[in-house]
Amino acid sequence: RLDLAATYPDEYRRLLEKVARGGIVVTSIKPLRAPWLVEEAGRFVLGKLARLGGPASVEILRPLVPDPQWGVAAVDAIRAIQSRC
Repeated sequence: RLDLAATYPDEYRRLLEKVARGGIVVTSIKPLRAPWLVEEAGRFVLGKLARLGGPASVEILRPLVPDPQWGVAAVDAIRAIQSRC
């Protein structure tokens, strides 16, 4: 089993940061039949950034703090990053 986050942590972190910077949007060609996927994807991205992110990630996450959907998870991720760095 290949763990991309462990094998390529810098590249993985940059990808997560790009998703977070874009506002965590899930798109699909077909109508999304499972709207909960958006929330699941957002929690995944923010949780991984909490574990892998660095000081630059904190600055990317700050604009998400006032967001009603992602704010709490963004604050948790920021705190986790700051406690590690």
